[in-house]
Amino acid sequence: MIIQMDNSGKFPLRVPGINAIPVNYELDVNERFAHGPPAHSRNKGHTPRLTRPEVLLLRLIEHVTDKKNWEQDIFDENVVTEWYTEAKLDSTLGSDSRYEWDIDFNMDLVSANTWNWCIQELRDKALHSTKKGYVLILNADSGVCKSDLLVASNLQESLQDSLGHILNRHSKLPLKEKDLGSILELVDPSLFMLAYGRTAVLNQGGQFEDEGKVMRIASYINNLHPKHTKAYASIEQLISLSLEPWNDVLKKGTTSRYPLRIKTFGFEAIEPDEIWGTFEPWLWKDKLPGGTWTQETWDDYCIKAKEYLSLPELDQKYRVQHQDPWEPQDEPEDIIGSITPSMCESWESADLWNKPIEWKWERLHTFKYPEAGASYSYEDWKSGKTAKPFIDRREDRGDSPHTDHMYQSISLQDDFREQGLQIVIRVSSIDLTPENPSYQGDDDFHVDGLRNEHIVGVTRYYYDVENITDARISFQQEDDINPFEFRLGVDAMHKIFGLPLFEGEEYRPRKLQTFGSVGTNQGRFLAWSNSLRYKTRPFTLDDKSRPGHQRFISLFLVDPHYRICSTQNVPAQQHKEWRDAVLGEMACFTKLPQEIADTIMDQTGDWPIGTAEAQKWKDDSEAERHRAREVQSSEVGYYSFWAPIEHMEADIVVSPSGTRTCHGVPV
Repeated sequence: MIIQMDNSGKFPLRVPGINAIPVNYELDVNERFAHGPPAHSRNKGHTPRLTRPEVLLLRLIEHVTDKKNWEQDIFDENVVTEWYTEAKLDSTLGSDSRYEWDIDFNMDLVSANTWNWCIQELRDKALHSTKKGYVLILNADSGVCKSDLLVASNLQESLQDSLGHILNRHSKLPLKEKDLGSILELVDPSLFMLAYGRTAVLNQGGQFEDEGKVMRIASYINNLHPKHTKAYASIEQLISLSLEPWNDVLKKGTTSRYPLRIKTFGFEAIEPDEIWGTFEPWLWKDKLPGGTWTQETWDDYCIKAKEYLSLPELDQKYRVQHQDPWEPQDEPEDIIGSITPSMCESWESADLWNKPIEWKWERLHTFKYPEAGASYSYEDWKSGKTAKPFIDRREDRGDSPHTDHMYQSISLQDDFREQGLQIVIRVSSIDLTPENPSYQGDDDFHVDGLRNEHIVGVTRYYYDVENITDARISFQQEDDINPFEFRLGVDAMHKIFGLPLFEGEEYRPRKLQTFGSVGTNQGRFLAWSNSLRYKTRPFTLDDKSRPGHQRFISLFLVDPHYRICSTQNVPAQQHKEWRDAVLGEMACFTKLPQEIADTIMDQTGDWPIGTAEAQKWKDDSEAERHRAREVQSSEVGYYSFWAPIEHMEADIVVSPSGTRTCHGVPV
């Protein structure tokens, strides 16, 4: 049963945790926006894992959209050719252990067709960016919006000026309290928070008003006094600018916002002529007259086998089978060099050829990475005609037919105009000095908020950045693969989908995929869905001889399908703000001598909430959030397909394109 929630002020307050509504009440996944972590929000397992080439395509798009004037240069073929050459030169030729590194765009795996798709998509994004003021990147299940131009310079200066007054107040604190090298919260929503059963609540609340795409803050911001009118006005503008980016990344239900660019359940094989697969000595012998060796046939075999062992080899990343790094490395790098003269003297040495032939077969048993455009064109992808995979799933797993993609359309300003939006606001500063020159970044990937806070969208704007090295945020999503649908063996699975190698059940790879990272330079605006996990990367002072800082404002959008208790339902809880309001607004106090008024107010103690009590609640809340993140991490699934498919053998069939393809089938 759906519980009707309301905090409009027109009716008694009905929100989770108040008036008999459970604090952990949650709507069905199809009745709200997706939010993380999936393990908590019943979205678990719906997001397909991307192939490595598609992840690299996303990283290339992010890389190009950081270039100056890219919106114009993307239409210049000469510049595009230069970019391709630069990408080939700069490409990280990393080993398999770097699959999760967030800036690698290994161009060896980006085919000409994938690059052409990338350019087509970038040209559409350039038109969108010119019109909207931001570009959508890392867009798969959801996406990230970034811009250096969406927030005008006068708004940036207004934020620097108005929030600078708050920073000055914090700068007067003792040095030990500022905890240099960590995040200092200038506006902290966790301080003087709502405590169920303790905080006074206005059952009739306040009202949030909006007009078009312009948002007006109708309540106070927790820990930002309303006297800071310039800050309030600037934050209102930033919220208004966040609406369209949020519209592009929020998603409802379990359907991804954007379909796969590369959809396949198998791969194309790249192998020598079939005759080269028959060089095991016993197979050769079986084809001889009488099934016996003669010196002549043995000499002929040795000549042909050496030719086979001398065939050129592709890099290890293209091999269907992979030698486990924890296995004894008894295989020589130069196989042909390991053949001794004595092995060719007599067929009695035939068994000695088995291993070299097997090693060579494994090196030549290679595949082609899937590419964008193989099963449907970019234009088809844009229109959602993406039902057809390049190579279909196994015949015994065709339970449900493939369907085209249905794009979602979201308009916060239209769909939730009447009730308005609820947004949590935080202003943060990371200050570094020559004595404390480093920021360590986040410990792990995470999503924002607790389950009962229902955070679905995040905006982060970096309004003041000075004298720090390249700072970035990495993005990651929880995903899933059903191995029984795929025509792949174990080694091909881990290479095509970027899964790390592992030894034993205790080292199984987690169901997580890192898409890439985004820079956080001055003036950078970012917005993303809270179904994406993120992690801030470490950075240090650029010039170690002088201080530096990174200051940003974060907006956390509460799912508007819910209403939660907020500052429009809770009076300001700081004693000083309450005291100032009483002294300024009650006529009886204005007629009293100041000494008497102060004496009366002193009798109220710290009411409503004292600083010490508020700090304890904050500390308890931070501990709870830390535990919640640990739970988030622990509840991420692990891939367990090693056992079900480790006994699969190669089978050559014909792909839809007519080329020979290698699939895994049960023995």
